[in-house]
Amino acid sequence: MGRGLQTVRHGTEDNPPPDLQELVERAGRRYAASIGEEYVEDPFKRLPHQGGYPHITAEEWAEYDRAMAAWQAARRPPR
Repeated sequence: MGRGLQTVRHGTEDNPPPDLQELVERAGRRYAASIGEEYVEDPFKRLPHQGGYPHITAEEWAEYDRAMAAWQAARRPPR
């Protein structure tokens, strides 16, 4: 039982996946700055239009997708 848990944790501790939350927050901060607002750190108090997901650029998505593909490939056991 513990061995399966160890296997799952091993991949994320030694080689964490790309951080989607960081990407969303970075886009939200950038958008807030572009409209002259201060970004609200607390997600429960944040204004809805400061949500970063719709403000992620195509280039940022492409970079995230490349990083995720590389991470997934590195996690696969050798054949």
